[in-house]
Amino acid sequence: MNSTGFRRSLTWIPRKWSGRLLALSMSTEKLLLKLSISRISPANIREYLYSIPGEEDINKDSIRDYLSDYVDVEKVLNLEVEPIYNHLKKKGVNIVSILSDDYPENLKTIPKPPPILFIRGEIVPEDSKAVAIIGTRRPTEYGRSVAWNFAKELASNGFTIISGLAMGIDTNAHRGALEAGGRTIGVIGCGIDRVYPSSNKRLAQMIADGNGAVISDFPPGTPPLKYNFPLRNRIISGLAKGIVAVQAASRSGVFSTVNWALDYGRDVFAVPGNITARQSEGTNRLIKDGAIPVTSPEDILNYFGFSSSVKEEKEVELPGDEQRVFDAIGDEGARIEEICDATGFKPQQVNSILLLLELKGFVREIGGGRYIRNKP
Repeated sequence: MNSTGFRRSLTWIPRKWSGRLLALSMSTEKLLLKLSISRISPANIREYLYSIPGEEDINKDSIRDYLSDYVDVEKVLNLEVEPIYNHLKKKGVNIVSILSDDYPENLKTIPKPPPILFIRGEIVPEDSKAVAIIGTRRPTEYGRSVAWNFAKELASNGFTIISGLAMGIDTNAHRGALEAGGRTIGVIGCGIDRVYPSSNKRLAQMIADGNGAVISDFPPGTPPLKYNFPLRNRIISGLAKGIVAVQAASRSGVFSTVNWALDYGRDVFAVPGNITARQSEGTNRLIKDGAIPVTSPEDILNYFGFSSSVKEEKEVELPGDEQRVFDAIGDEGARIEEICDATGFKPQQVNSILLLLELKGFVREIGGGRYIRNKP
């Protein structure tokens, strides 16, 4: 599914990457912070930034000249932001404007890009080669496995993985990229000083401290309100060259991201799923509506003109009883009692074989007595 064959075309605002920019001065970052937390609309801030020659011209005088018609400028300039600014700096947050070379290149091309971003971690020029992997917060084990492995292989081939740091598909996409030693960017629907859900705080820290970044265009302190997430989804779509929908119910936030992607001229891919699974109703519908069906990471690599640099893995071959248990686990995973039913083995025998398969690295337990295969 691409915008040429599915939706209207849009006006683009191409800007050429000109290399990494040195960090903004402290005073400039504080001015951007004041603009962000004020009541000035993003549209007016964006127009102000476009009206000046460069970000070195972000100063009190230029703000007065352009924004005095829209807001009480002196009130904005006198905002006390020192405590907020110091808190952000302790968290390693940088504040960048759309004029910065540290602003993501792909995001600059969308209509009405966010004028100010808060970034934990680092954005690099290579992040323009990016794919977003999105889906439900309540996936099946099949969905988790697909998200993890697509992200892992795409990241191994130089793609930055974009997702929303939510539970489910997002979490598995980020973790798959990190496992590959690749880059990943998490886009959040709240202030950069928060993480939602809170259970992903450690994951967010791993991304920011490692190969990637966590970004937000919401002012610090913004709570994760429901209506923030469609706005977050536009950034996910804007950052990526293509969107991969792994699993989605018939009513899902995935459609918001897909609609933004179509508006921005991004390609939309969908992973087909079990026709009886609620979690695949949405993705199967996307395919019927024109999304590009993909059943392996290689499909996406080939679409963008790349070939996989990861060697194809041979089919797992194990001794008799081990192979039967491994096969019984399947792509969806299985509980011990389900493995017993499929193999006819007693629980004690299944437990012993599972322990052996874990030691060999072929399977892992994910809680509640449920086991899944470890994919390379």
